[in-house]
Amino acid sequence: MGKFFTLLKASLTEGMSLFKVRTRKTGKEKSGAGLVVGLSALIAFSVGFYVLGILEGLNGTGRESSLLAVFVLAATLLTVIEGIYKSESLLFNCKDDDLLLSLPISRREIIWLRLLKFYLFELAYNSLFLAPMMVVYAIRVPVEPTFYLVSFVTLVLMPIIPILFSCLVGTAIACFSARFKKNNFVKVLLSFLMIMLIMAASFGLSFMSHTHEGLEALGNIYAEVGERVAQFYYPAGAYMKLATDFKIGELLVFVLINIVVTVLVVILISLVYFKVNSRLKISQNVKRKVEAKEFKARRPVFALMRKELNRFFGSTVFVTNAGFGLIMFLVGIGAICWKFNDLERLFSEDSAITFAEVKAMLPVGVYLWMSFMTLMTFITGAMISLEGKRINILKTLPVRATTILKAKVFAALTIILPPVLIGDLVAAIWFKFGIVETALLLLGSITIPSAMQIWGILVDLKNPMLDAENDAEVVKQSRNTLVLTVSAFAMVGVTMGIAGVMFLFKMSKILILGSITGIFVVLLFILVLRLRKKAGEWFGRISG
Repeated sequence: MGKFFTLLKASLTEGMSLFKVRTRKTGKEKSGAGLVVGLSALIAFSVGFYVLGILEGLNGTGRESSLLAVFVLAATLLTVIEGIYKSESLLFNCKDDDLLLSLPISRREIIWLRLLKFYLFELAYNSLFLAPMMVVYAIRVPVEPTFYLVSFVTLVLMPIIPILFSCLVGTAIACFSARFKKNNFVKVLLSFLMIMLIMAASFGLSFMSHTHEGLEALGNIYAEVGERVAQFYYPAGAYMKLATDFKIGELLVFVLINIVVTVLVVILISLVYFKVNSRLKISQNVKRKVEAKEFKARRPVFALMRKELNRFFGSTVFVTNAGFGLIMFLVGIGAICWKFNDLERLFSEDSAITFAEVKAMLPVGVYLWMSFMTLMTFITGAMISLEGKRINILKTLPVRATTILKAKVFAALTIILPPVLIGDLVAAIWFKFGIVETALLLLGSITIPSAMQIWGILVDLKNPMLDAENDAEVVKQSRNTLVLTVSAFAMVGVTMGIAGVMFLFKMSKILILGSITGIFVVLLFILVLRLRKKAGEWFGRISG
């Protein structure tokens, strides 16, 4: 057991790069925990403020506990969606496989090690959303002392079932895809299909059957959804019931079910894990040998772009993480085109805003949806870190640092722009946007992702993570990802705030679109100048 916890500590230490920052002068690492704690506090405060508003709408209805079930379901869905594509990198084909398999530990312990590391990271992320909700609920709603015990147990146990489910799905996808030569393509395709099925099932909850207004409306919606969730999802229902009617027997059953499910899933995965893992390694090695024979002269920037595209599409976790926002953008555009007119029934005669006014501002709505999804797609934020030890080889190439970084940005835009521009044109044609509105929408769709990808390169240049155990640590668990996520939310908030204020002052949609686009054009210009000025210095300082 001592060996197991020693390995767990070493494994977690490798994954804690988000708590470290590299100093400019010495290149040594020092603690960056202050920034992480500050950003975490900001997220927790935002969640708590949001929960406070929902409870205001539920005040006096006697249905406040339904909020607990809704948040458990939301955290579960986030964990499952993340876990399906993250499990492939955390479970299979890891860099430390050879080391672990050579140590005097059982193979089942290796699976426990990987799952426990997965669990601890998800527990930390889920706590940012669940813990503030529990605290605000306890402050605003009269609770028994047992509520704190039940909430703590739920917080600890909540990630288990979604993690195990996503690991089972990830194992099934890996097992199936390992039989194909193009296993990465099959894994990405199956992962996206599974995620879309889960999202379709979750959105299948029909709760808006009549018109509501204000906080009371939102509270009623949460109550209806929470009560339905409690009926079909056991952990959410158990927490909701135990929080209001505590029984020690039901709490013990809740704990026991999680333990039994965990043991059964570990046994099940261990039956196929090493066979699938070996098959994936063989497939990857064969693919590398085949690719090594292909050789064709190209201009430096295009050759580097091809390398970046191959690296992107060769990593399932990279594709699914970065591509999820693009898929959601297209799904959102499709839903707007298909169901927009059905929203008219939600507006009554005494509504503050009429349906006609909303329809007239639809170009702004599409623009905001585009900006949200493209700002949350930061591919370049991981491109330098994913070079790993190969960064030293890249630095020896007879090309300028700006060329290398330019290729990374262009490769990212090659991935992002086609689906975004296609979605823009579909919406513009479907709803008959004006020429100026369409032009501003397309210009924004080029400017905003360009600014975000250059910002991602700058962040990754400042604090690269070159010693990650797997792609998931770089793409999902690094300090850079946290910084980019928070900055993206900040830019989304500014964009929506500007649009909201200008809408309240009854400014035209063309002026709104032009103002937001103009701000991002200026931001893009500043970032380009910053990259040209600092690229060589920061890139030269990186060492693998």
